[in-house]
Amino acid sequence: MFAIVNAHSTSKIPMRSIQKIFFILLLCSGCDLSAQEVFTFQKASAKGLHYQQLDSIYGHAAGLDTAALRRHVEENENHHALTLKKLGHFLKKHNYQCEPPLRLYTKIYWNEGGKLVYFLYHFLTAQGTLKRNFDQRHQRQFEDLVRIFSAGYDAEGGFNRKIASAMTAVYDE
Repeated sequence: MFAIVNAHSTSKIPMRSIQKIFFILLLCSGCDLSAQEVFTFQKASAKGLHYQQLDSIYGHAAGLDTAALRRHVEENENHHALTLKKLGHFLKKHNYQCEPPLRLYTKIYWNEGGKLVYFLYHFLTAQGTLKRNFDQRHQRQFEDLVRIFSAGYDAEGGFNRKIASAMTAVYDE
């Protein structure tokens, strides 16, 4: 048992109740509880997380006029490119090494606050086709580092909506 004492009472509250109270407070605090999910497209699909579904939620551009659509696409691409550039610096700083160059097709989803929510990717061959035999140790290390990076990364200024962007990138240590 854990005792909570205040000016009005000296009652003891069971630890289980305290845990429930803290959980409720956490839910009500406005914290973004969405975890940064990092998956290959195949793993995401196996978990029921299909990029087509995410695309319908994030960055939906239907109803935008041509100029607004162009701004929407440019904004998404700029945020994506900046995110991948910062991720590349982060990987290098944390001594991520794999057979260079590492080619990726990435799809990144951000919430309105600019927090990276989903990072889906394919490893690619030099010819741009899906690489099927990537070293599992390097893949786990890559995913762990992307999770750590995305937990502390916010797109500057946030957004006025959820957005998504896709891009191919090359990481050459």
